[in-house]
Amino acid sequence: MCIRDSLTGSGSTFTLDTAGTPEGTLTVNCTVSDDRSLSASASTPIVVTIPKKETPQPSKFGSIEFAHDAKRPTRVDNEAKAELDRFADALAAAPDTKGAVIGFASAAESTDNKAPSLADERAVNTKDYLQKEKGVDPARIERCV
Repeated sequence: MCIRDSLTGSGSTFTLDTAGTPEGTLTVNCTVSDDRSLSASASTPIVVTIPKKETPQPSKFGSIEFAHDAKRPTRVDNEAKAELDRFADALAAAPDTKGAVIGFASAAESTDNKAPSLADERAVNTKDYLQKEKGVDPARIERCV
C-alpha cells in the first residue's frame, strides 16, 4: 500500500496520517540528501491499530406515572410533561444520543385484558408528546412495550 500522500511535514518533523488505513504494519522509507549531494536512507515499521469503539450502555433517565387520572389512564399529564421536558432537553444536549420510551401497565391493570393496550398507548402518547410538543426527531426515540 502506498501512503505517500499521507506523509506531510518539513525539516526533521513529519506526520503520517493513517485515516482509512487497515490494521497492520506499514513500512515508511525515507531518503534525505544534503547540499553536497550526499544522501542517506532509512526504513521504519509503523504498527497501525484501530481503536475499538465502546458500545454505549443504556441508562434509565426517569419515569412518569399514569395513576393521576383514572378516567384517562394513558394521558400524559403536566407532572409527566415536566419529566419529559427534562428528557427532551437531555436529548437536545446530546445530538448523537437516542432514547427509548417503555410502556408499562401495573400489576392491578394486568388482571384486565386491557393491560397490553394500556402499556402501548402510554408509550405512544409519551413519544407523541416528545415529538409534537418538544420537537424531538421521532427517529431518535424507540417505542417499547
